[in-house]
Amino acid sequence: MAQRPWVSFGVAVFLGLVGCASPPEENVAGEEGAPPGEALPVQGPPTEEAAPGAGPELPQQEAPSGSPEALCPAANLGATPTEAIVDPRPNPRICAFSPDGCDAHRPSHARRAVPRPCRVWDPTPYSSGDYRLQHDASGRLTQIEGPREWYEGFTYDACGRLTQYGKSPLGSMSTYFDEWEWTAEGQFLRWRFSQNSWDQDLSVERDAQGTLLGAARTHEFNGPYVTEKHAYTLDAQGRIARTEAISRNPEGQLTERAWQETRRYGASGALEEIRRESSGKLSWVQEFSQGRRVRHAGGDGSWETRWTYGLSGELLAYSNQSQTQRLQVSYQYGEDGRLLRTVETVQARTATGWSESQHLSEYSYAGDGRILSRKDRTGTLAYTYVYEYTCEPDASGP
Repeated sequence: MAQRPWVSFGVAVFLGLVGCASPPEENVAGEEGAPPGEALPVQGPPTEEAAPGAGPELPQQEAPSGSPEALCPAANLGATPTEAIVDPRPNPRICAFSPDGCDAHRPSHARRAVPRPCRVWDPTPYSSGDYRLQHDASGRLTQIEGPREWYEGFTYDACGRLTQYGKSPLGSMSTYFDEWEWTAEGQFLRWRFSQNSWDQDLSVERDAQGTLLGAARTHEFNGPYVTEKHAYTLDAQGRIARTEAISRNPEGQLTERAWQETRRYGASGALEEIRRESSGKLSWVQEFSQGRRVRHAGGDGSWETRWTYGLSGELLAYSNQSQTQRLQVSYQYGEDGRLLRTVETVQARTATGWSESQHLSEYSYAGDGRILSRKDRTGTLAYTYVYEYTCEPDASGP
């Protein structure tokens, strides 16, 4: 597979024109892509997990003084609009391909200094299981390409904040593109999103002291579609306490897209919950712990996703469920932090109840921490994936 460089925002729109033309749900970074032999994640917005099930509270750690993150301002979720609260880490299921898929769920400075693979593939003749990966100097995953046009790309700034994210979901002809802009002080400025002919743009308004005043968000679908105005109510600490949004069509008439958000903070001042309501009904709720979004669930209970973490920030379990599918993944590590085993259980609703399948992956390593191979088993079927660390830049296959 040839390297797919980042494209401009306009080109990203063009790349998606062959996809479906209906407006999408709001995109969230790191949602798509399933490792070989695994079922696709349950549809619905992603999340991470809080109590119950969030695991022990993570110890407060500081980045080493020599790391770029040491010079960066700490994230202030309380003063950050919801559209800018994004997870800069790859989908946890990418853990099957790159150590960064797992390590990225630790604090940034806990990313292990082990070699990153550039290719993961199944050497079985005629197998389509071939994945190409790229990482930056810090070990962050920046690109992965696989069969059936699966692609995900990540771009970060010096502080590890996600600035660009693009994806072409597994088996899809559609292309998504997100872009975020930040000030040097870490204040959010702008977010842009594109899928096929659907574009969104949100820009915030601040006073001379940088205090958040409001935001304007436009939705375009083959031309002007709707404009949304956000008004923020801040508490005495300058944190967002409430957000109200009203929207108008190109003729200036109010639409039904109005909504309200309320935020809850803990005794330490950290953001713990965001609730969005529309027309008097709960649309969704997000929960946070230790600066992480740890749960995201639909207001009607039709979908929910959770992550469970260990003391060092390692991902222990991931679950995602909807009315038609339930997914649970558990991760087992060795004393040195290496991922040893993952177990995925998928339940799918049928006409007579629920069917269940299980997928097991086990990893073998070299002495320097490199993953050498991964053995996958689903029922009686078994596959072995080989990890390579030296690849030609434009290699296109075995």
